[in-house]
Amino acid sequence: MLRPYGVWVDSFQAIGATAFLDEMKSLVLNAKSAADLNRGRLFDLAVQFIRPLANTAPVLGVLDDLQWIDETSIAFFHYAMRLLRPPVPVWFACAARKRDLEDNLPADQLIQTLHRERHLYTADLFPLDQAETLALAQTIGSTMDGDRLFTSNGGNPLFALELLRAQVTGDSAAPDTLEMLIQGRLRQLDDAPRGLYYTAAKAARVAFPPRAKATGLPSSRFLSCWVLSSPGMRHNEELINK
Repeated sequence: MLRPYGVWVDSFQAIGATAFLDEMKSLVLNAKSAADLNRGRLFDLAVQFIRPLANTAPVLGVLDDLQWIDETSIAFFHYAMRLLRPPVPVWFACAARKRDLEDNLPADQLIQTLHRERHLYTADLFPLDQAETLALAQTIGSTMDGDRLFTSNGGNPLFALELLRAQVTGDSAAPDTLEMLIQGRLRQLDDAPRGLYYTAAKAARVAFPPRAKATGLPSSRFLSCWVLSSPGMRHNEELINK
Protein backbone atom coordinates (compact mmCIF):
# COMPACT_ATOMS: atom_id res chain seq x y z
CA MET A 1 0.00 0.00 0.00
CA LEU A 2 1.34 3.43 -0.92
CA ARG A 3 2.01 5.86 1.93
CA PRO A 4 -0.25 8.93 1.83
CA TYR A 5 1.92 11.96 0.99
CA GLY A 6 4.88 9.56 0.98
CA VAL A 7 6.83 11.23 -1.82
CA TRP A 8 6.46 14.66 -0.17
CA VAL A 9 7.38 13.42 3.30
CA ASP A 10 10.56 11.91 1.83
CA SER A 11 11.33 15.15 -0.02
CA PHE A 12 10.88 17.36 3.04
CA GLN A 13 12.95 14.97 5.14
CA ALA A 14 15.73 15.12 2.56
CA ILE A 15 16.06 18.89 2.99
CA GLY A 16 15.83 18.77 6.78
CA ALA A 17 12.38 20.31 7.14
CA THR A 18 11.82 18.74 10.56
CA ALA A 19 9.77 21.62 12.02
CA PHE A 20 7.35 21.53 9.12
CA LEU A 21 7.07 17.74 9.26
CA ASP A 22 6.33 17.90 13.00
CA GLU A 23 3.53 20.37 12.34
CA MET A 24 2.22 18.19 9.53
CA LYS A 25 2.32 15.12 11.77
CA SER A 26 0.43 16.97 14.50
CA LEU A 27 -2.28 18.02 12.06
CA VAL A 28 -2.69 14.44 10.81
CA LEU A 29 -2.71 12.85 14.28
CA ASN A 30 -5.27 15.30 15.63
CA ALA A 31 -7.72 14.38 12.89
CA LYS A 32 -10.21 11.77 14.11
CA SER A 33 -10.37 10.19 10.67
CA ALA A 34 -9.18 10.71 7.11
CA ALA A 35 -12.48 12.44 6.39
CA ASP A 36 -11.84 14.91 9.21
CA LEU A 37 -8.35 15.81 8.02
CA ASN A 38 -8.23 19.38 6.73
CA ARG A 39 -6.31 18.78 3.52
CA GLY A 40 -6.55 22.43 2.56
CA ARG A 41 -4.78 23.43 5.77
CA LEU A 42 -2.16 20.74 5.23
CA PHE A 43 -1.53 21.86 1.64
CA ASP A 44 -1.32 25.51 2.70
CA LEU A 45 1.32 24.69 5.30
CA ALA A 46 3.44 22.95 2.67
CA VAL A 47 3.10 25.81 0.18
CA GLN A 48 3.94 28.34 2.90
CA PHE A 49 7.11 26.35 3.57
CA ILE A 50 8.15 26.19 -0.09
CA ARG A 51 7.42 29.81 -1.03
CA PRO A 52 10.11 31.41 1.24
CA LEU A 53 12.70 29.02 -0.18
CA ALA A 54 12.06 30.52 -3.60
CA ASN A 55 12.74 34.00 -2.23
CA THR A 56 16.42 33.14 -1.83
CA ALA A 57 16.97 30.86 -4.84
CA PRO A 58 14.92 29.16 -7.55
CA VAL A 59 13.39 25.87 -6.42
CA LEU A 60 13.17 22.73 -8.55
CA GLY A 61 11.19 19.72 -7.32
CA VAL A 62 12.00 16.44 -9.05
CA LEU A 63 9.55 13.53 -8.90
CA ASP A 64 10.44 10.19 -10.46
CA ASP A 65 7.99 7.41 -11.36
CA LEU A 66 4.92 9.62 -11.30
CA GLN A 67 2.83 6.58 -12.26
CA TRP A 68 3.38 5.09 -8.78
CA ILE A 69 2.61 8.17 -6.67
CA ASP A 70 -0.41 8.01 -4.37
CA GLU A 71 -3.59 10.06 -4.87
CA THR A 72 -2.99 12.37 -1.89
CA SER A 73 0.48 13.27 -3.13
CA ILE A 74 -0.93 13.97 -6.60
CA ALA A 75 -3.60 16.23 -5.03
CA PHE A 76 -0.95 18.26 -3.21
CA PHE A 77 1.21 18.37 -6.33
CA HIS A 78 -1.66 19.93 -8.30
CA TYR A 79 -2.45 22.37 -5.48
CA ALA A 80 1.17 23.49 -5.19
CA MET A 81 1.54 24.02 -8.93
CA ARG A 82 -1.53 26.23 -9.00
CA LEU A 83 -0.25 28.47 -6.19
CA LEU A 84 3.44 28.48 -7.08
CA ARG A 85 3.27 29.62 -10.69
CA PRO A 86 5.42 32.39 -12.22
CA PRO A 87 6.63 34.85 -11.18
CA VAL A 88 7.31 32.57 -8.19
CA PRO A 89 10.52 30.73 -9.23
CA VAL A 90 9.35 27.19 -8.46
CA TRP A 91 9.35 24.42 -11.07
CA PHE A 92 8.63 20.72 -11.03
CA ALA A 93 10.20 18.05 -13.22
CA CYS A 94 8.63 14.61 -13.38
CA ALA A 95 9.41 11.31 -15.05
CA ALA A 96 6.81 8.67 -15.84
CA ARG A 97 6.33 5.58 -17.97
CA LYS A 98 3.52 6.27 -20.42
CA ARG A 99 2.31 2.69 -20.52
CA ASP A 100 1.79 2.66 -16.75
CA LEU A 101 0.54 6.21 -16.25
CA GLU A 102 -3.01 5.46 -17.42
CA ASP A 103 -3.38 2.94 -14.57
CA ASN A 104 -2.95 5.75 -12.03
CA LEU A 105 -6.12 7.73 -12.66
CA PRO A 106 -5.26 10.78 -10.45
CA ALA A 107 -1.82 11.11 -12.04
CA ASP A 108 -3.21 10.66 -15.54
CA GLN A 109 -5.91 13.27 -14.91
CA LEU A 110 -3.30 15.69 -13.58
CA ILE A 111 -1.23 15.33 -16.74
CA GLN A 112 -4.30 15.88 -18.92
CA THR A 113 -5.25 18.98 -16.92
CA LEU A 114 -1.78 20.47 -17.21
CA HIS A 115 -1.81 19.80 -20.96
CA ARG A 116 -5.16 21.50 -21.28
CA GLU A 117 -4.01 24.53 -19.24
CA ARG A 118 -0.74 24.73 -21.21
CA HIS A 119 1.35 24.38 -18.07
CA LEU A 120 3.23 21.28 -19.17
CA TYR A 121 6.29 20.70 -21.31
CA THR A 122 6.96 17.10 -22.28
CA ALA A 123 10.04 15.41 -23.64
CA ASP A 124 10.12 11.78 -24.77
CA LEU A 125 13.22 9.85 -23.76
CA PHE A 126 14.68 7.29 -26.15
CA PRO A 127 17.68 4.93 -25.94
CA LEU A 128 21.01 6.69 -26.25
CA ASP A 129 22.65 6.75 -29.68
CA GLN A 130 26.36 6.09 -30.14
CA ALA A 131 27.43 9.73 -29.77
CA GLU A 132 25.36 10.16 -26.59
CA THR A 133 26.77 6.96 -25.14
CA LEU A 134 30.31 8.22 -25.78
CA ALA A 135 29.46 11.57 -24.16
CA LEU A 136 28.15 9.70 -21.10
CA ALA A 137 31.41 7.77 -20.89
CA GLN A 138 33.40 10.99 -20.97
CA THR A 139 31.47 12.45 -18.02
CA ILE A 140 33.00 9.86 -15.69
CA GLY A 141 36.44 9.89 -17.26
CA SER A 142 36.18 6.56 -19.04
CA THR A 143 38.32 5.78 -22.06
CA MET A 144 36.30 2.71 -23.02
CA ASP A 145 35.91 2.26 -26.77
CA GLY A 146 32.68 3.95 -27.83
CA ASP A 147 31.75 1.33 -30.44
CA ARG A 148 32.20 -1.52 -27.96
CA LEU A 149 30.29 0.29 -25.23
CA PHE A 150 27.34 1.12 -27.46
CA THR A 151 27.19 -2.43 -28.84
CA SER A 152 27.27 -3.84 -25.29
CA ASN A 153 24.49 -1.73 -23.75
CA GLY A 154 22.16 -1.06 -26.69
CA GLY A 155 21.53 2.53 -25.64
CA ASN A 156 20.47 1.73 -22.07
CA PRO A 157 22.09 4.49 -19.95
CA LEU A 158 21.93 2.61 -16.64
CA PHE A 159 23.58 -0.47 -18.09
CA ALA A 160 26.15 1.73 -19.83
CA LEU A 161 27.03 3.33 -16.48
CA GLU A 162 27.49 -0.10 -14.89
CA LEU A 163 29.90 -1.11 -17.65
CA LEU A 164 31.75 2.19 -17.41
CA ARG A 165 32.15 2.04 -13.64
CA ALA A 166 33.43 -1.51 -13.89
CA GLN A 167 35.98 -0.38 -16.47
CA VAL A 168 37.08 2.61 -14.37
CA THR A 169 37.43 0.55 -11.17
CA GLY A 170 39.00 -2.44 -12.91
CA ASP A 171 36.15 -4.76 -11.93
CA SER A 172 36.59 -7.90 -14.00
CA ALA A 173 33.21 -9.24 -12.88
CA ALA A 174 31.20 -6.66 -14.82
CA PRO A 175 28.03 -8.14 -16.38
CA ASP A 176 28.10 -8.81 -20.10
CA THR A 177 24.35 -8.38 -20.61
CA LEU A 178 21.47 -6.49 -19.04
CA GLU A 179 19.98 -9.83 -17.97
CA MET A 180 23.16 -10.70 -16.08
CA LEU A 181 23.11 -7.29 -14.41
CA ILE A 182 19.51 -7.79 -13.20
CA GLN A 183 20.27 -11.33 -11.99
CA GLY A 184 23.24 -10.01 -10.04
CA ARG A 185 21.08 -7.38 -8.35
CA LEU A 186 18.42 -9.96 -7.50
CA ARG A 187 20.99 -12.23 -5.86
CA GLN A 188 21.76 -9.41 -3.43
CA LEU A 189 18.16 -9.40 -2.14
CA ASP A 190 16.83 -11.44 0.77
CA ASP A 191 14.49 -14.34 0.03
CA ALA A 192 11.23 -12.44 0.70
CA PRO A 193 11.76 -9.46 -1.65
CA ARG A 194 13.35 -11.69 -4.28
CA GLY A 195 10.35 -14.01 -4.14
CA LEU A 196 8.00 -11.05 -4.47
CA TYR A 197 9.86 -9.91 -7.58
CA TYR A 198 9.63 -13.33 -9.22
CA THR A 199 5.92 -13.60 -8.36
CA ALA A 200 5.20 -10.19 -9.87
CA ALA A 201 7.28 -10.96 -12.95
CA LYS A 202 5.49 -14.27 -13.49
CA ALA A 203 2.09 -12.61 -13.09
CA ALA A 204 3.00 -9.91 -15.59
CA ARG A 205 4.36 -12.35 -18.16
CA VAL A 206 1.90 -15.25 -17.96
CA ALA A 207 -1.41 -14.41 -16.35
CA PHE A 208 -1.43 -10.69 -15.73
CA PRO A 209 -2.81 -9.14 -18.96
CA PRO A 210 -5.93 -11.31 -19.53
CA ARG A 211 -6.83 -11.62 -15.86
CA ALA A 212 -6.36 -7.94 -15.12
CA LYS A 213 -8.61 -7.12 -18.06
CA ALA A 214 -11.22 -9.61 -16.88
CA THR A 215 -11.42 -8.10 -13.37
CA GLY A 216 -11.69 -4.54 -14.64
CA LEU A 217 -9.19 -3.42 -11.99
CA PRO A 218 -6.42 -0.95 -12.85
CA SER A 219 -3.17 -2.80 -13.51
CA SER A 220 -1.44 -1.42 -10.40
CA ARG A 221 -4.36 -2.51 -8.16
CA PHE A 222 -4.58 -5.95 -9.75
CA LEU A 223 -0.86 -6.52 -9.25
CA SER A 224 -1.03 -5.49 -5.58
CA CYS A 225 -3.91 -7.95 -5.02
CA TRP A 226 -2.04 -10.69 -6.86
CA VAL A 227 1.29 -10.45 -5.03
CA LEU A 228 -0.40 -10.03 -1.64
CA SER A 229 -2.16 -13.36 -2.10
CA SER A 230 -0.99 -16.28 -0.01
CA PRO A 231 1.85 -18.58 -1.18
CA GLY A 232 0.94 -20.58 -4.23
CA MET A 233 -0.47 -17.46 -5.88
CA ARG A 234 -4.05 -18.12 -4.71
CA HIS A 235 -6.33 -15.21 -5.52
CA ASN A 236 -7.41 -12.94 -2.69
CA GLU A 237 -10.98 -11.90 -1.89
CA GLU A 238 -11.05 -8.81 -4.09
CA LEU A 239 -9.99 -10.75 -7.17
CA ILE A 240 -12.49 -13.52 -6.43
CA ASN A 241 -15.26 -10.94 -6.13
CA LYS A 242 -14.26 -9.46 -9.48
